[in-house]
Amino acid sequence: APHCPAGHFSPYSDGEKAPSHRISPITGDDLLKRHRFVVIPSAVSLNSWNLIFEASLAKGAYAMKTQEAFALDTRLHPPPAK
Repeated sequence: APHCPAGHFSPYSDGEKAPSHRISPITGDDLLKRHRFVVIPSAVSLNSWNLIFEASLAKGAYAMKTQEAFALDTRLHPPPAK
């Protein structure tokens, strides 16, 4: 998988450019047809990335390394006042 620094996402491999004739946007299905895994930086955490894959196609190609408990940050959408 190509290196993708935090905050920068490209559906293309290193050095690969988007076809100039392509008008329609690239979909998640397009990405998964080209790559076994797609990784997108989290919009809510500097420590997290979103890993997208077809479980049946990626079976045996990954292993759990770390997992953190989910903690919802309500600062963006605070609960209604009582």
